Amino acid sequence: MVIKLGRLYEEYVKARLNESLSIKYAIDKAKEHAKELCYKSDDPDVRYWCDSYEPLAYAIVYTVPEEKRIIIVYEVEDIGEVYRQVMVYNTAEEYLKTLENVYGMVS
Repeated sequence: MVIKLGRLYEEYVKARLNESLSIKYAIDKAKEHAKELCYKSDDPDVRYWCDSYEPLAYAIVYTVPEEKRIIIVYEVEDIGEVYRQVMVYNTAEEYLKTLENVYGMVS
């Protein structure tokens, strides 16, 4: 069973991007691709606003209690999932403590 906990608050997403260059790189590349897709649109109204288009990046947090895992899925608007961070815990105590902290970071 996978439980969706919610979206990670923006300040925590920014902090994680500053901590992990691989996550930041994946999101930056996905944003570039989203802008390229915007310019390739057949609709002239869509292409008109492509210069000011900045795709949103966000993270959704899931938990898998039976496996003591917390999963953070990073997504970019118009692209979808671009990075998945999986944290596995050895003990129930470690898992529950981290889960308790995560509850304060999601909306």
